[in-house]
Amino acid sequence: MKALLLAAGRGTRLAPLTGSTPKILAKVGNRSLLEHQLTYLQRNGVTAIALNVHHHADQVLACLRSLHLQVPVTVSHEPALLGTAGALTPLRDFLTEPILVLYGDVVTDASIVGLMDDHRDHSPLATVAVYRSTETEGKGVVSLAGSTREIEAFVEKPAQAAVRTHNEELLINAGIYVVSPEVLDLIGTGASDFGRDVWPRALAEGRLLRASVLDACVRDVGTPAELAAVNEDLASGALSW
Repeated sequence: MKALLLAAGRGTRLAPLTGSTPKILAKVGNRSLLEHQLTYLQRNGVTAIALNVHHHADQVLACLRSLHLQVPVTVSHEPALLGTAGALTPLRDFLTEPILVLYGDVVTDASIVGLMDDHRDHSPLATVAVYRSTETEGKGVVSLAGSTREIEAFVEKPAQAAVRTHNEELLINAGIYVVSPEVLDLIGTGASDFGRDVWPRALAEGRLLRASVLDACVRDVGTPAELAAVNEDLASGALSW
């Protein structure tokens, strides 16, 4: 089982921390986010990992060399940022089978095996992990076709008023996908984003996208407040990760 950990972003929402440190090296508990994520992937049975780097790449590579990993890591250095989907283009040779894509700033204890099994059972272009929440600001919102798990619409970072009028739970993109190699057909060259570019294009072309609803912790540590909240949960024992 293969995985791509997205770690190249500038982490502008985490400023000023990310002025001198890449987001993926932010401390969660007493370890870097990078170490946590690699451990999580290994623990869930991932046998080969790809990692894209850009912002303060030298620091990320130094941290990577200091870790005692049990699985091989392929590093993809992006001289210019390629976006969440564009990151796959230089890794075409890595994408020989369905792989997991994990956003580097997503903290989760979701089962990768369950997500991968769901994907293999239905063979969509991609399986998008989602979770239920009333908080939609800055998130991707997923709509399903009736009672099925087929995705009929994907709206990236909508205005609150555009997606709900009541305090209702919606399905939120978790930043965790299983993608088939055919997804490369929709990415092309240059920068490309899954939520903004690839998923809407896939739906417009009638490609099958499925949602897998997670019954697990999903936290975004993309801002100082969110990072502090996760650290507090770790310290109190409310979160085990």
